[in-house]
Amino acid sequence: MSDQVRQSFEQWFALRNLHVTGNHLTLADMQMLRGPSGDYNKHAYMHGCWIGWQARDALKSQPISGAA
Repeated sequence: MSDQVRQSFEQWFALRNLHVTGNHLTLADMQMLRGPSGDYNKHAYMHGCWIGWQARDALKSQPISGAA
């Protein structure tokens, strides 16, 4: 996954976390939440969001069926 995709996910997640909990996550905080393989599987909700974010990114690069 590209650094740009990861950065956009981490920015989105940090903002969502701020709105829900009132806690600000810094870039360093987000990096600490990553697992050894660079994913977020230590945190179920965050991991699910990450999987969805990757799927969304993959779909953006594919042509829409039936589009001219």
